[in-house]
Amino acid sequence: MNRDYVRSRPAKRKRSPSRAAPRRAAPPPRRIPWLLGILVTALLLGFGFFLYSIKNNAPDPEAPAPQAKSQPKPKPIEEQRPAKEKFDYMTLLENKEVKVDLPEPKPEDPAKPEPQYQMQCGSFRSADQANEMKVKIALTAGISAQVKRTDGANGTWYRVVLGPYKGRRAAQTDMNTLRNAKVVQECGIWLW
Repeated sequence: MNRDYVRSRPAKRKRSPSRAAPRRAAPPPRRIPWLLGILVTALLLGFGFFLYSIKNNAPDPEAPAPQAKSQPKPKPIEEQRPAKEKFDYMTLLENKEVKVDLPEPKPEDPAKPEPQYQMQCGSFRSADQANEMKVKIALTAGISAQVKRTDGANGTWYRVVLGPYKGRRAAQTDMNTLRNAKVVQECGIWLW
């Protein structure tokens, strides 16, 4: 006989009357502990005493308010001013002359000109790439540039140069313009 043990349920056992579970008795009603009762009573008495003390300390609404002391008459302004000082600083300082020794400005040397700066924004092996960068700078940022040919130990280079500038700040301003226009990332600034 084939029997399916997986799907079949085991037979239920019947309980014998002798093994029945005893019934639990209903719990006795909860009693308020005597300590909790004393605490609540003490809090109520304390609150009542607090309210009674507030009532006794409150001012009587029918009783007249105490009169403020009469204030003395204010002094005249002339009496409030300080006494006349010995020195009158305004007149002393008015006629005072102060001599200051200043170093004399040095005359500018006409032989030594003010330093000028140049900015290099690219260096290329071919002249076409350098001219392309020059045109890109002129069209995008509106700044004129020159292409300079340099022969060195490692060959011929074509440099894209801007300037001369009277100060480093002017060169930095043009470099920021080129960065904002996204023409170049970084340019070198050197003395001319």
